[in-house]
Amino acid sequence: LGCLRPTSVLLKVSELSLLSKVLLAHGALDVLLPNPTTASPLLRVLDRQFSSKKKRGWAWLFLMCGLMKAHGALSDAKSAAGVAGWAYFAQAVAMTTEGFYHGSIPRATKVMGSNICFCVAMLVWLQVNAVRSGRASTASTSSSSSSSPRSPSVGAPLSPSGAQALATGPSAPPKDVS
Repeated sequence: LGCLRPTSVLLKVSELSLLSKVLLAHGALDVLLPNPTTASPLLRVLDRQFSSKKKRGWAWLFLMCGLMKAHGALSDAKSAAGVAGWAYFAQAVAMTTEGFYHGSIPRATKVMGSNICFCVAMLVWLQVNAVRSGRASTASTSSSSSSSPRSPSVGAPLSPSGAQALATGPSAPPKDVS
């Protein structure tokens, strides 16, 4: 239980990248604070006195999106782009549909627009970060495999004889004729 001390948690958070810190903060905000569609999602889901199922559905969506963002903050760049990216995409689509198409969110257009633009910007930032980290890992893998005479890395092209051996399968051992 030593890893759950506040000082160790703060130390771990301080070691995160800027993008991870933003994801973690935005995930916490999604879970704890009101958003354009509902009151605080965590309180709305836990409140048994509130009878409207429509607003609780939005609370579940924002609660799950907040948790997906927190998960993405603690994952690698490719996972974060997938998990947190889908959360931002879902929120952008939900707010656009409910706010502009249905007109059911009583907020100013520029407030809704800024929330939607933020979600889209975060989605783009996540995807660009994943592509950059993918290129960086590919470059480091290719440079380490070119300097090492060991077996080829995963995804490295095979030599023609290696490709032919894979296509034909293992050959039978030579027969002993004596």
